[in-house]
Amino acid sequence: MILNLRKTIATSALVLLFSTNATLACDQHGAMGFGVFAKGMPMHSQAKDKWTPSPIKMFHPFTKNYQMEEEGSFNIRYSIPADLNEAKMTISSVEGVKLLGDTAIDLNNATGTTPVPFSVEKEGSHIITVRIDGKEGDKPVKLVRTIRLRQKA
Repeated sequence: MILNLRKTIATSALVLLFSTNATLACDQHGAMGFGVFAKGMPMHSQAKDKWTPSPIKMFHPFTKNYQMEEEGSFNIRYSIPADLNEAKMTISSVEGVKLLGDTAIDLNNATGTTPVPFSVEKEGSHIITVRIDGKEGDKPVKLVRTIRLRQKA
């Protein structure tokens, strides 16, 4: 008797579990299963857009240690395709970091190295952002990277 009751409860629970999938789905999630994006959802349109890698290549340290009251520097190596027009590198920093070199550089060569001298005026962890913009035909192309500055112990 108890075994039959357990089987009945287990079967009923499974039936209810699988049948509620359709009843809990709203109009936006009414596809094959709950949680699947319907065609009207904004996330669905984002998911179908293909990601294309940037043709711009940039090589730099991910972190750079610094000491207060001393100038620091690191190099950025870049490689841009020959058909990239109006290529420009922009270097920016957060408050507390003073950039000592050029912050807007026209990139005339396909490859090159740019030094980034800086001094830190405020203790703590800081970020320098490097951005390369250009146009491939009439399509804008960009690559943005960040370098974290950490204070030496």
